[in-house]
Amino acid sequence: MAHELAHAELNHVRQKIIKEAGLSLLMAWISGGLGLGHSGIHDLARMLTSTAFDRQLESQADRKAVEYLTKAGINPEAFAVFMDRLAAKEKGELAPPVWLSTHPASPVRAFQIRRLAPNKQDKISFSPSLSDTDWTALKNSTNP
Repeated sequence: MAHELAHAELNHVRQKIIKEAGLSLLMAWISGGLGLGHSGIHDLARMLTSTAFDRQLESQADRKAVEYLTKAGINPEAFAVFMDRLAAKEKGELAPPVWLSTHPASPVRAFQIRRLAPNKQDKISFSPSLSDTDWTALKNSTNP
């Protein structure tokens, strides 16, 4: 949740729309006019620049999420564990090359989250985000 809130606070949707619109106009100009002479090369160029931009936004949102969690007194380790679980689920699947991916690889994200999180020397006291009763109620509500 902190990661998605970070996307909103950092205006990532607006940035993405502006970038895509600008790139589309540039590609239209290069190809000789709006909608004329459109080629697969332009689509490929737009996709490659877009995926790199997307990965950058995802990394920014991860960094901001660690900041949010730390300020809220919630241990960011749970966020890293979530990425570990995603990585385990993805294991054995044919992953696209990094340059085609819109997100950094899950193991890389888990590593970065742990690198950004406060360490034991920081002596930060973390507390659970849910009480034991609330956590049990949440787990029971998701089991059919």
